[in-house]
Amino acid sequence: MPSSITRVYTEDGNWKRITGITGSDTTLSFDVQGKSTIKTEPILILKKKQNDILLKITTKFGRELLVTKDHPLLTDSGMVDAGLVSIGTNLVSHGFEGLECLEPTEDVVYNVKDLNKAMDELGMSDVGNARAQVLKHLGSLGLTELKTTSNKLPRILKLLGIILSDGTVPQGSKYVSIYGKLEDLKSIKNDLNWLGINSIIISRQRHHKINSHYGEAAFQSVEHSIKISSRGFRVILHAMGIPSGNRSAQRYRIPPWIKSLKAWQKRLFVAAYFGGELTKPISNNGYNFTMPHLVSANWRLC
Repeated sequence: MPSSITRVYTEDGNWKRITGITGSDTTLSFDVQGKSTIKTEPILILKKKQNDILLKITTKFGRELLVTKDHPLLTDSGMVDAGLVSIGTNLVSHGFEGLECLEPTEDVVYNVKDLNKAMDELGMSDVGNARAQVLKHLGSLGLTELKTTSNKLPRILKLLGIILSDGTVPQGSKYVSIYGKLEDLKSIKNDLNWLGINSIIISRQRHHKINSHYGEAAFQSVEHSIKISSRGFRVILHAMGIPSGNRSAQRYRIPPWIKSLKAWQKRLFVAAYFGGELTKPISNNGYNFTMPHLVSANWRLC
């Protein structure tokens, strides 16, 4: 079966077969040391006509690969050309297949009217033309209106899930904070930068003392957080239905507009939330894993 093959070479020396890409796209490579897929920028693209047959390889668990005979595959013995793979060969694969990227219906998440209402509810005055400046700043970022078809929405959905799990949203127009591992916060900051939202990562030494019937336990830790001082960002959070104040002391629901999105969009939000709130997989015997737990008494997923 003749075909056209595109190979994308990345800085880490890996490559992936992809169709219909451009040189500016980001692709995924397999990080052998981290045992995970990572985003990499293409530095070279090679495209050629393939006149030989294509091989269809089916794994024990039903995963299928359609490749040429000279396509390298990662096995437990290293990279092997697909033509040399046989029954019994152990292939490395990623367990997550993802969701179909369906075009969403165009609906308005919020508009200028909603932003003005949010500023009213946040108690934001117009002293010094503050409200007009907020709208002007959001306008420069293309954020005075957000639709379900916007290319900004996927990153915003991830941020909403993270803020609801590991973030704090104080009452009024004060800054928003997100807590987490330093490497995760750097990734979050990249998304904020892409949206045009300024933020700063802060690290500080914390000293802890815990008294219990076993006695006093003292330890130190380094706390990492992102501070987002943008009042415009605070306003759009409120306009999108994100609750303010102490969430553990109030009942709230997922903003209804999220539930009307396509499955792949909802996944971005839920995955980010679960990443902060869901317990890690733990194995007590080296074979079986305990069920993950999500404990949140004051909000509902539906």
